Amino acid sequence: MAVELRLLGVPAKHLTELADLVKKNQWRVQPVLSGQFQAFITLGEDVDSSQLASRLFRLGGIHFELEQLMQDQLGVRILCVPGLGMKRQLIDEIGRVLIPENELENFAQKLSENPSSHQSIYRQMMGFAHQDRLDELKINTDLVSVIPKVG
Repeated sequence: MAVELRLLGVPAKHLTELADLVKKNQWRVQPVLSGQFQAFITLGEDVDSSQLASRLFRLGGIHFELEQLMQDQLGVRILCVPGLGMKRQLIDEIGRVLIPENELENFAQKLSENPSSHQSIYRQMMGFAHQDRLDELKINTDLVSVIPKVG
């Protein structure tokens, strides 16, 4: 299956470096982040999602969500928010997050050490902080007008 890449906040300085992925006419202004752009693209199934995520992360300052669903297999979703880092999630065929056993063990250990922080530990394990920030940037820009700066 294809790889879906949602570039939700890309600083203008990186647009030329991503020309092999995104055509010039696919970029849209990101109204929430000044001087940044967004694009939604579908890539072929031969794309290595881990290498692509690493490439985008190394450029720096890019908000993105990359999702690769595979026929009859678990898929992968990679979330990246500058300041929070990257979060890799295993997902089922309809995009629900699956928690690996080792993450559940880590959750249980952290919870036993500090029971009052249940909510924050759970949110961290599920990647909610990443998803919350990326959801704020998912804006349909078809009806957004940009007023050029004068002066």
